[in-house]
Amino acid sequence: MDRHVKLSALALIVVLIGLLATLPRPPAVAANPLTGVTALATGWSHTCALMDSGDVMCWGSNDSGQLGDGTNTDRARPVAVEGLHDVLSIDAGSSFTCALTGGGAVTCWGGNFFGQLGDGSRDDRSVPSNVIGLSAGAVDIGVGVGHACAVTGEGEVFCWGDAANGQLGAASLPPIEPTPVPVLVERLD
Repeated sequence: MDRHVKLSALALIVVLIGLLATLPRPPAVAANPLTGVTALATGWSHTCALMDSGDVMCWGSNDSGQLGDGTNTDRARPVAVEGLHDVLSIDAGSSFTCALTGGGAVTCWGGNFFGQLGDGSRDDRSVPSNVIGLSAGAVDIGVGVGHACAVTGEGEVFCWGDAANGQLGAASLPPIEPTPVPVLVERLD
């Protein structure tokens, strides 16, 4: 390309940039800050907030349903988790979230490759699904990358999900356990 063509192309680019700067811009969208938050849980690429009302709102990536709004649509702004109220605490794993409700139930939603939702399946859930088998009710929860645990009202610990590295605290398990199993203490007699 000769020098004249290069200068003409450069001048055209400058003119186009100038024209773009004069185009009308869409009006700014009014946004209010998220308030009333009592706790946060952050996963790999999503965040959830526990509200003072007991509801949960989530935002970010939603490819596995980890926002709990019944879709797989990513959200840049918080959306309410469907049908979830009376929540006491939340915790998030890589692509899933669990909540402890006032009644002692544990419910989880999102990615379920390792059975980390505790509902007996390995199917992703875009809305909360109750963890099965916690007969004494839960008083606390904790979530890892691909597993979760709960403390019952009797002080027992149950875990479920990825067991490949012994993180469920029970011997001789398959590498994936989709329902809660008790954590066992090894006796050194």
